Amino acid sequence: MPARTILIVDRDAAFRARLADVLEAEGYAVLQASDAGETLALVAHHPAAIDVLVSSTNVGGRDGVELARQVARLRRETRVLFVSTDARPSEPRDGTVAEYPVLFPPFTPQELVEQVARAIASAEPASDPFAWLVSAQTVGAEPIPQDCPAGEAPRPMRYRVVLPLKCRLSGREAWRSGMTENMSATGILFRSDEWPDDAGEWPEPGAAIELIIEVPSHFDGRNADEIRCEGRIVRTESPGGSTVARAVAVALGAYKLLN
Repeated sequence: MPARTILIVDRDAAFRARLADVLEAEGYAVLQASDAGETLALVAHHPAAIDVLVSSTNVGGRDGVELARQVARLRRETRVLFVSTDARPSEPRDGTVAEYPVLFPPFTPQELVEQVARAIASAEPASDPFAWLVSAQTVGAEPIPQDCPAGEAPRPMRYRVVLPLKCRLSGREAWRSGMTENMSATGILFRSDEWPDDAGEWPEPGAAIELIIEVPSHFDGRNADEIRCEGRIVRTESPGGSTVARAVAVALGAYKLLN
């Protein structure tokens, strides 16, 4: 299994280096960023999973909580640990900033390691199996380079992943076969040559759809047979009369791991 990846964000290069030394000694792969721009660029383009964001509560004048929430929207698999630059408060606190855990200085290297391990352990695959799937390199996921126009927020990393699936419009009984083409943590593009149906019906944008993605057994050291997904069709791409199956793009919502 590949090493877990930690992204450290702080303006102070020496402070980042100290944290990185501790975590690398524990076998983690470490990425570093000094501000929000570098952070979002890494999050958008890093080709594998980022397991934990370890960030100061203030990142170059920007609210660290706001940045953490933006990272979480782009990378569903990423957990957050704040490292406060303020001294440990005299008044008792619950050890959180907003919804995220926080370490107050002074803290020991062992405390840092324990908190990172706790954050990773909290990322149960069943809570978000789709993010687990797209980040699992053992299914052959190939990252797709993405251009981010100036002024636009980075989009979730997209992967080329070819896996069999079954699909049906919500409320229908019959399942149709298809193959995934690419995926992100928020969407999927697949093709099916079983549309239109006997009545000449095509799936239309806005329609609710159900998918069951078939995944290899025991990949990533786990036993998973299928991931059930629900979402809405964003667009369809007609092959224009060719023999190529029609592509369907879906914005995904709910996920469920099935064995």
